[in-house]
Amino acid sequence: MSSETNNIIQQFKELTSNENKVADAVAAIQTLTSVLQKSTASTMMSLVHDIRSAADELSSCEEFKSSIQLKAGCALFLRYVTRMFGDGDFDACKKALIERGERFAEMSNESRRQIAKLGERFIRDGSTILTHGHSRCVTELLLSAAKSKTFNVLITEGRGVGESDGCGYKTAEILMKNGIPCKIILDSAIAFTMEQVDMCLVGADGVIENGGIVNKIGTYQVAIVAKALQKPLYVASETYKFARLYPLSQSDLPSSRYKTSIQPCTNLGNNLLNNNSKDNNINIDDSNNNNDKYNGNNVKKLLNLDNPSSDYTPPGFITLLFTDLGVLTTAAVSDEFFKLYQDTEW
Repeated sequence: MSSETNNIIQQFKELTSNENKVADAVAAIQTLTSVLQKSTASTMMSLVHDIRSAADELSSCEEFKSSIQLKAGCALFLRYVTRMFGDGDFDACKKALIERGERFAEMSNESRRQIAKLGERFIRDGSTILTHGHSRCVTELLLSAAKSKTFNVLITEGRGVGESDGCGYKTAEILMKNGIPCKIILDSAIAFTMEQVDMCLVGADGVIENGGIVNKIGTYQVAIVAKALQKPLYVASETYKFARLYPLSQSDLPSSRYKTSIQPCTNLGNNLLNNNSKDNNINIDDSNNNNDKYNGNNVKKLLNLDNPSSDYTPPGFITLLFTDLGVLTTAAVSDEFFKLYQDTEW
C-alpha cells in the first residue's frame, strides 16, 4: 500500500472516528475533496483520473468494503465531477468542486433539518414510536417533533458486530437529555413490543434503486413484524445515501460476505472460545465419549458465526421515505435516482 493510499484511508478514518464522527458518505466526499485540492493535474481528464483512483482505493479497502454510504458518497462526487467535465475554464471548475466539497458537511446538516420538518408532521400527539439503534436523521426528527408534541419512544438496543452495548443507548441518552420519554428494549423483543407501537421510524445506511433500504442488522426484522401487525414503517434518509445497488437477497450485500466472531455472554461461551473447558473437551452427550469434534479448538471454530452488520429491507415493507427531496413513496425513488445521477446538482 502506497503512502498516498495510506493518507487517504487515514483521513477517512479520522473523519469517521468517535471524536469527529461524520457520516461515511460525507467523510468520503470530504476525503475526495482533499485529494482534489492536492492534485497536481493540469487537465480535467487527469483530475477525474486522480479522483477515481482515490475513490477506488477507499471502496476497495478491506476495512470499509461493507460501507454502502462510502460507495454512495464516492459515486455521487464522481458523478458531479464528470458532469463538470468540459464546463469552461479548468481552474474555475476545480475551484467550484473544492468549494462544494468543503460545504458538504454543512449541506448534510441542512438536509437533516429539512427531513425533520417533513417527518414531524407524521407524528401524532400521544403516540408511541419504535426506532432501531441510532440514526442522526431519526434523532433530529424526533427532537424537532418534541418541540410541539408529546410522544413515547421505544428504542431497540441495536447491538451489532463487536459492540458490547448497542447503539440504541446513544439515541436514548440524547432523547432523555431533551426530556423525551423513552425506553430501551431488547432486539429480540421487537415482536413482543410491536402491539404497543403506533409507528416505526428508522434511518438508512443506504437507499437503493428500487426504494428498499440497507441499514443496521435487525431493521428487516422490525419491518417484517411491523407489516404483520399493520404498523407503518417510515424511513428518514438524506439523498447522499442513495446508492446504486440492486440486491436481490440478503447475500448480495457486501457485509454478508464476511464472518466475524460473536462475543459470548456466559461463562460457558467464554470457556468454549478460550479453550478453558475441563479436560479440553465439551461433553455434548455423556453416553458418547467420542468428542473429538467438540474439543476446545474445534468448538472455537464452530462459534465463528455469520454475523453481518447490515440487512436489506425490500420496498414492500416501507410505507414512506422522508428525504431532503420530499416525502417519497418507494416507487418514486427510482425517478429521483435518475435526476440525482443525470441532471441534478448536489
